Amino acid sequence: MEDTGRHLDFVLKHYRKGALDTRRAIRRFNAATSSRAGRRNPAQSPSGQDAGRRKVRTLWLSVISSAAAVAAGVIVYMNTGSRAWTENATAGAVQVCILPDSTSVTLAPGSSVCYRKGRAFLRHRKVKLEGMAFFRVTKDTAHPFVVSSENAYVKVLGTEFQVEEIPGSGNTTCTEVSVRSGKVFFSRTPESKGLVLVRDMSASLGPGETIPVLTNHAPNPEAWATGVFDYEDTPLDVVLDELSGYYGVTLTLEKGKPDRHLTGSFDAGDLDETIFLIEDALDVEISKGQE
Repeated sequence: MEDTGRHLDFVLKHYRKGALDTRRAIRRFNAATSSRAGRRNPAQSPSGQDAGRRKVRTLWLSVISSAAAVAAGVIVYMNTGSRAWTENATAGAVQVCILPDSTSVTLAPGSSVCYRKGRAFLRHRKVKLEGMAFFRVTKDTAHPFVVSSENAYVKVLGTEFQVEEIPGSGNTTCTEVSVRSGKVFFSRTPESKGLVLVRDMSASLGPGETIPVLTNHAPNPEAWATGVFDYEDTPLDVVLDELSGYYGVTLTLEKGKPDRHLTGSFDAGDLDETIFLIEDALDVEISKGQE
């Protein structure tokens, strides 16, 4: 048994892809054993010679088969690994992607998400993101959900949040995370220090920064994905600022009290209708100009 282990170690050590031809090895072995049999002591009984040949042949076939099995296992693993990843990417429109655990990912135009298929995803629940996406994560306490981007790491259990990569000067990138519900851990890498964000909290991680920094949280940073502006006792100037950025216009208070607060939900559709509803609810007048 010890000799068998030495033979197997030798074969595995010197194995190279494409160099192991079992049929050729068996033919060469048969020729060699036949030649050696003719040179052996004639006094040796034929039955003893046959038994010796069968023993040696069995040993080498076992070694060759074991090495081939190991090589085949490596090849299958590598090929399976390359096929196990899938990617969803967007061009000029918002796209919704449903992951194997029923998590919903809404991708902004020009963004992509990469993840493993089937059971491989369910065991680890990891995705790679480029661009911007809004996540509605299915809760699974045994398997945290992880989003990684070029310079950021986000880990959650079940929540709604947004991750956005913002290109900077050169090849730098700033990553922003905004939480709509639940709890999110945000850091640069899995091993580095980070921040725990809860509902209505945002943070950014810029080039050269090791820990995310809290930022002012806009009421509806994910309105592009949800299609809804939802306000709860929100100052009017904050509402107008958010709507101005979303629609690419400049909204200013023309008439009325500036300290008014707004509570209500509006579809992210027709801006003029939204302005009318706000004016009617708060008894104000809003002017609209181009940025």
